[in-house]
Amino acid sequence: VVLVSYYNAWGKAPFNNSERVAKQVAALLEKSDNVKIELCALETTYSKAYGQLENCAKNLAVKPVMVLSLGEAFCNLKVEMAMKNLDNAKDKD
Repeated sequence: VVLVSYYNAWGKAPFNNSERVAKQVAALLEKSDNVKIELCALETTYSKAYGQLENCAKNLAVKPVMVLSLGEAFCNLKVEMAMKNLDNAKDKD
């Protein structure tokens, strides 16, 4: 099982691109016989997102072998080995 998380829309945005990417990744990986994808929607609130991701993982019947967490910010790709976001954004949650 691969757990793929994404964030909901925030501010006045009609959507969050991380959701669109997560669903596309899931659709592509689901074609493999060896991969089961589980999606997890997270609120764009620092104080809630980690707990929501933890709950998604705990509620799975099978422990995930990998967690792929997607987010939206600027136009670049960054690979992180650990969740490093801090509640220091200029915008409010």
